[in-house]
Amino acid sequence: MTSPNEPRTPDEHALAQARRMAALPLADKLDWLEEAQVLASRLASRVAESLQTPTDEPRSEA
Repeated sequence: MTSPNEPRTPDEHALAQARRMAALPLADKLDWLEEAQVLASRLASRVAESLQTPTDEPRSEA
């Protein structure tokens, strides 16, 4: 069961999240963004690796 203060809909959740982010100091927001960028870069490189096929590898022709 949810408490009266918990968001019940996706819109309420988004608003609550925006309010939490607005309350954070700028330094904390920048730290969060830097951590998110590192995570996004790691995930992107993993996706790129998983999408490579054997034909994507350079061929050595003799």
